[in-house]
Amino acid sequence: MCIVLQPFDQLTETMSAEKYVSGSQILILTRGLISALNRMLEITDGHLEEDFVDGLHDSSKNLIISLRSETEKRFPNLEASKTIGVAILLDPRFKLNVFRNQNYALDVKKMVTELVAGNIKKRKPDQQSADDIEPTEPPPKKASMTA
Repeated sequence: MCIVLQPFDQLTETMSAEKYVSGSQILILTRGLISALNRMLEITDGHLEEDFVDGLHDSSKNLIISLRSETEKRFPNLEASKTIGVAILLDPRFKLNVFRNQNYALDVKKMVTELVAGNIKKRKPDQQSADDIEPTEPPPKKASMTA
């Protein structure tokens, strides 16, 4: 049971170590947890590690299946969440690289772009961006060095 519950313990320690867990990490951590549970099932079904398989009872295998099922049920399709998606996109460690479904990635990117554009349009009229200001005179041309 300790081996089966070890990924949950590691996840709890990771989340508890930070003062605030970033929403962008939820997708990565959940995928890692499900992957660890799947790996345990591969080991039990494929007999990859004899020591692990020999010590594993059917009740432990059923526990792994149940934990994986409940984890998938409690965290369904996190990529589709707009809040999680924005957190992932704005996290410089992940950006768009974490998304498996590129449609979700493009939707989140479009949403963030529209939010930023909307905020720019809301600026006070007396504030102008560098693009709005017309140059008073053209920049000087570089003199050619031909003799």
